[in-house]
Amino acid sequence: MYNIWFYLFFWALGIFLALPILIVSLFWALLRNSSSKKTPPSLDNIQASIENIENATDFRAALQNFLKHFKKAPANEARAKHWISAIVKLASSKHFDTETLIAFGKELEGENNELKEEISDIINSSLKDRRKK
Repeated sequence: MYNIWFYLFFWALGIFLALPILIVSLFWALLRNSSSKKTPPSLDNIQASIENIENATDFRAALQNFLKHFKKAPANEARAKHWISAIVKLASSKHFDTETLIAFGKELEGENNELKEEISDIINSSLKDRRKK
């Protein structure tokens, strides 16, 4: 019907115009999937994981998760009490060795000067309970 150059020209033009659209849509799809943000765990989730700890590796994971997201006490007083109860549960864990417990207390005291005495009391009472056992 038409010359072969007619078909080659329109196929080349179609590919030339469609290729950038395909590339941009591919990059958009990849960037959209990779930018999905993970929500940080709540203090309730961390406390629940602390209560269900069965071995030392789970304890280390829960401790790192707590220190990563909740090293600083919340400004809200009710949440701060909840935060302190999480510290009590962490400090009373049998998977905490003495040196690590002391370092944990010092790290929290350094970040929370306003609660320094309360954190120190929690760590000291946990150490006393260990000595009694």
